This record gives sequence, structure tokens and C-alpha cells, in this order.
Amino acid sequence: MSILPIRILGDPVLREPTRRVERFDRSLRRLADDLFETMYDAPGVGLAATQVGLSSRFFVFDDGEDHRGFLANVELFDLSGEITRDEGCLSIPGPFHPTVRAAHAGIRGQDLKGRDVELVGEGLLARIFQHETDHLDGTLYLDRLDEDGRKEVLRQLRQIELRRAMQEHAGAESVGAAPAAASGGGILRAVNASGLRVAFFGNDRWSVPSLEALRRSSHKIVGVLTAAPRPAGRGSLLRTTPVSDAARAAGLSVSETERADTSAVTRTVRDAAPDVLVVVAYGELLPSDVLNLAPMGAVNLHFSLLPAFRGATPVQHALLEGLARTGVTTMLLDDGLDTGPVFDRRVEAIRPDDDAGSLGDRLARIGADLLVETLDGLAAGDLRPMAQDVGAATRAPKLGSKDRVLDWGRPAAELVNRVRALAPTPGATTTFRGRGLKVLRASAVDAHGEPGTVVDSEEFVVAAGRGALRLEEIAPEGRKRMQGRAFARGARPARDERLG
Repeated sequence: MSILPIRILGDPVLREPTRRVERFDRSLRRLADDLFETMYDAPGVGLAATQVGLSSRFFVFDDGEDHRGFLANVELFDLSGEITRDEGCLSIPGPFHPTVRAAHAGIRGQDLKGRDVELVGEGLLARIFQHETDHLDGTLYLDRLDEDGRKEVLRQLRQIELRRAMQEHAGAESVGAAPAAASGGGILRAVNASGLRVAFFGNDRWSVPSLEALRRSSHKIVGVLTAAPRPAGRGSLLRTTPVSDAARAAGLSVSETERADTSAVTRTVRDAAPDVLVVVAYGELLPSDVLNLAPMGAVNLHFSLLPAFRGATPVQHALLEGLARTGVTTMLLDDGLDTGPVFDRRVEAIRPDDDAGSLGDRLARIGADLLVETLDGLAAGDLRPMAQDVGAATRAPKLGSKDRVLDWGRPAAELVNRVRALAPTPGATTTFRGRGLKVLRASAVDAHGEPGTVVDSEEFVVAAGRGALRLEEIAPEGRKRMQGRAFARGARPARDERLG
């Protein structure tokens, strides 16, 4: 006897009409033995041939109360009464749901020797006869539930299967290894055909393209969590986040909170019952009790090619280092800072005229598409996160006020990178005639002089440790952004006058 693989929801054989059994021979008896062995191993109380991939009209059963047997070419008759009891199915592993069946059921068929038999069942046995005959007709117990019941079973099934799929990521060896085929892929494709339920965490304008892409996708946003309004601008007026504005305009449910580690956040996520959390430019680590509320965990869109530039400012650090390319990564969040396993990446070239604003905006758009593709793959059950290469990890910590100051003793090319990394906000800074001066766009030129002194008063060129910096766009303290040449025409800096 052999234990056969049981076909699960999503396998087309479960919906195929079965053929009559014509030959009652030794091979049929061996198949019956295999079905019994498979049913007991599962364990279950009935198993139809279709559930092991056979389009033949027979099933086996054992209600545990001296009713055990094989029936082929069955036909139900004399269905009477009505009773509602929890019902499950080996082909829909996990969930049970109250299902209405006839309380009494007669069944006609043939035994293993091809002899005609007629049985009458009550209670569990009547339910078994009806359930297994349904299988032979290509019907599942899901089909007998009302819309709310079917949704509830699929919700439970989705949570069971996604939790199992996500737990398997711990066995991944390294980034770049070929993803394993997803277990339960048939179920995931079937239950997630209408998309995943998503709770979205984000604050920044770079979060908004992902929010909008999710709205256009097959996935359903069941809640948006963002930071509470905070004082901003000269008047210190309370200002909502870009995510809050976009979500409210779209009619989405928005929760504004001071911190992620509050009972209000936990309650909001639990009530939304998401399949997955999505985190984009949120700026806070989610606590474990929040991460664990979604069976699929939390998928993060990170603006670098992980494991490079883990941290808060990956876009800025890519520019600081003068890289020719960067990209975006989707990953599964864990308790660390961007240390979780990776789903997918997209590479993007860094253009010579990019600053943090333009590069981040472009990565946000590219990342939005990648994020939806990642959720699509997870819903289909054919995507696995792969562990990061810890040895290749680099950091991208927040940039403080000291990081903004231009050190004129550094090479001009390095200063250009710093200007690009800090533009358009908060801007690289220096001083001129005792007042602050933001440098928002600059280029390196071949000129020499004492570092920090003006070497060209018309073009507003300032000497660096190697080469010089042309200040192309600046914002003097208390004034708007302007061309460096225009400022120089009014301020008339003297040659060798010092900045910083």
C-alpha cells in the first residue's frame, strides 16, 4: 500500500467530471487500499479518487463507528431532513465551516467486486456520502456555502498557507540562490485570485507611488497607517503626511499615530485583518507584535540594492559615494534594521544631474511596480525571500546637521556628491559673510586656490582641497533658491574672500 499525494484547491482535477468504473479487478483493489492508507494518514473519514488525481467514480470511507467501505459509480437518493455541522476537506486543508447537509442520505453503488449495494446513512455517515459524491461530481463543500461563509473559509485558508510559506524562508541559503517552488501554490493561486488584503505603512512622498500602485492592482488596501500631523513651516502649522493626504483623497481608511509601538496601532492592524503589511518610507521599525499580526508578515520596499545601504538614507548615501547605479529591493521585515530576506530587486542608473530628490522620485516609481509584482508573486505562491549576504552589508544612517556642512578641504568631486545627496532638502551648508548659505547644485571645475576662498567672483567658484566648486544654485539665509551667478552679481564677492 502507498500513501498518495492529495490534490488541493486550485488543482483542475478536482473540478473534472469522473468516469464510471468498468473493471473491478486487482488493480482497482490496490487503488482502494492506497486510498484507505492515504485517508488514514491524512487523517480523514472519506477520500474520493479525484482527490488523488484519478478521474474515476469511486471513494472510500470510514466514519470510525463500524461503517467502512468502498463505493463505485455512486448515486444519492432519499435525501431528507436538514442539519448544519462543521465540515472540512482534505483538499482544502485546515479550515472548517458550518455546512448544511441532508440529515439522512441513501446511496447506491457497487462494491470492490462490482456487486450492487445500497446503504442508508445518518449523521456523519450521511454527510460523508454527500461530501464524497460531491467530489465525484466536481463539487467542493465551498460551493455549498453562502458568500460570507466562502469568504471566511478562504480567509482562514489564506492565513494558514501564507504563514506556512513565510516560515519556509528561514531555510534560504543566500541572496541569488534560485527560489524554491512554493508549497501550496495551487491553493494560494485559488484563494488569492482576488488579491491580498494589505495594511499600508508610509509617511513620505516617496511612499505615495506605492500606495497608488496598490490601489490600481488586484490587492485590497484595508488600512493606511501614517504619522500624526506635525508642526512645519514658518508658522509651525500642523501638517499631515503626503501619505495621509493621498489616502484620504482616495477614500481609504487612515490611522494617524505618533509612534508605531502603541496599542492603537496594534488594534488598528488587528481589526483590519490584513494578509500582509506593506512598509514604504515609514521611518520607524515595526515591533514584533505588529509584524506578527499579518500571516504573511511585512513586505518592505527599500531604496537600495540590499544588503548595500541598510538604514534611513540609502538614496543619499548612494550619491555621497558617487555610485553609478543603485536600485530598489523588496524584502521581508524582521526585528533588525533592513536585515530580512530579499524577494526581488531592480537596478537603476544614477544620472549625472541626479540629486536625492530626483533619484528618490524615480526609485519610488520603479519600486512601486516592483512592490506590486512582489505581492502578485507571493499571492500566486511562487516567490520566496532569500537571505542577505551579511558580509556585503553596508550602512546608511541618518545624516545630521554636521553632515550637511561642506568641508572645503575635501576634493571638489566629493563636495559635489555631498551637495547632490542633500538636495533639494535640507541642503548642504556653508557660510558667507557670517550668514548661512545653502548649496543646492554645484559642479567641479579645474581651478586652484586656498580651500574655501573665491577664485572666480563672476561664476561664484570656490576652491576646494583639490579642484574647485562652482556654486550653480544656492539659497542664502532667509531667501529663496537662486542661481549662483545671480547672487554673485549682487553680493560682489571679492577674489580670495572666504566661505565657511
